[in-house]
Order: sequence, then C-alpha cells, then structure tokens
Amino acid sequence: MKEIKRDLQKVLEGKIGSGKVLILIGPRQVGKTTLLRKILSENFENNSVQYWNCDEVEVRKILSEE
Repeated sequence: MKEIKRDLQKVLEGKIGSGKVLILIGPRQVGKTTLLRKILSENFENNSVQYWNCDEVEVRKILSEE
C-alpha cells in the first residue's frame, strides 16, 4: 500500500505532547488513526502520549458519562 504524504503531519507533530488535549476529527476512513499512529511511533516513547479512538464503544461510553 502506498503511503500518502500529509501536510497535516508537521502541524500535528508540533502540537502533540504540548500537555494539552488535541482532538483530531474528520470523516470516517480518511486516515486519522493511521496518521496519528505514525506520528506517535516516530516521535514519542511508549506511554508518553495516549490516544482514544471514539469509534470504540467503550471509549464513547466513558466520554459520555457525567
């Protein structure tokens, strides 16, 4: 599979790990999770940054609880 170079990658690399929450939204199946996993694997040690995929039922349940 050919990887598409994304202009957004450099922007995200500068924002991730700043100590703030970053929310990446967009249409389904456009590569958000793939891009995020690539950035994290290339730039961050294990457990220094975490991400939650809101397509997962358990994550949606946690985030919707009051």
